[in-house]
Amino acid sequence: LGKVLKALGKPGIHDAVTRNTMRLLQFIDIPKRYRGAVAELCFAYLQNPKQAVAIRVFSMSVLANICVHEPELKQELKIILEDQLPFGTAGFKSRATKVLKMLERSADGKARK
Repeated sequence: LGKVLKALGKPGIHDAVTRNTMRLLQFIDIPKRYRGAVAELCFAYLQNPKQAVAIRVFSMSVLANICVHEPELKQELKIILEDQLPFGTAGFKSRATKVLKMLERSADGKARK
């Protein structure tokens, strides 16, 4: 995972590599030592309007999964999603709505998903 994250930080990396890496990361439990670096990357991708929609959507899911372990990030993610929701594509809006609901449920103490 360390090598993968290091590769993501290299300039000129193809969107397909970033997209598929983010797709993979949404399905695994990120080890504690990598959560900060992954969250930083995901927030950067999510906030970049020039980034491909798929990368932004997968980043959103990765961040939502990290928020389960690092609840202090929930508010920041929520603000970003609510800010971008009116301007997003259909796919972005769909995933953002699901993530926002998940964040609300976890804030209420209910089970994830």
